[in-house]
Amino acid sequence: MNNPENYFEIDNNILKHYDNIWFSSDIHFMHANIIKYCKRPFESAERMDETIIDNWNELISKNDLVFFLGDFSMSKEAYTKILPLLQFKKMFFILGNHDRKSTLKEVGSRNVCGEIEIHKNLTIKYDEQYYFLTHRPINAHPEYPTICGHVHEKWKVLEKGASIKEFSRKTDTTKEIELNNSIVNVGIDVHDFFPIKLAKVLELLEMSENI
Repeated sequence: MNNPENYFEIDNNILKHYDNIWFSSDIHFMHANIIKYCKRPFESAERMDETIIDNWNELISKNDLVFFLGDFSMSKEAYTKILPLLQFKKMFFILGNHDRKSTLKEVGSRNVCGEIEIHKNLTIKYDEQYYFLTHRPINAHPEYPTICGHVHEKWKVLEKGASIKEFSRKTDTTKEIELNNSIVNVGIDVHDFFPIKLAKVLELLEMSENI
């Protein structure tokens, strides 16, 4: 099989350069209303941000690789103030619908945090298996298991054959797909507000295959 576009292989050479590999998404730093929308257990956006930063740095080191699957923040200030507080060696940043690409690129160019590489979608290969990384689950890959964000607390894993619907305000239409492969949501709302390791993502996908 030819490698797809926007492709990254996690091989032995890559593994030598990082201590651990992590996934996360949908943090929504500095977004007070997300507490109400997703029933997050925080009394304020400030307390939420402090907890999530502490959780991130408790697990992720300055020698780790992170795949972040979108919706870091709607606030420009969050990128300039919070990104430098987060530990990571390199981050593959999959853009979500609330992310500020220009601000992200500008902060990343300042060398105030780890290296950031921005993508709309990304296919990774690990242990001879391809996985598709995207923010919205409606964009799930027709051939590969998908790793996504966007849905917050709605669900953690959907197995092959499940149906996904999403309404578009731009087109005033609803798109529906049936999954050809399992899909896992790495958003913090379903992972106790912590990032999760690659091994956990693969475990969740494997479990869904056995449902």
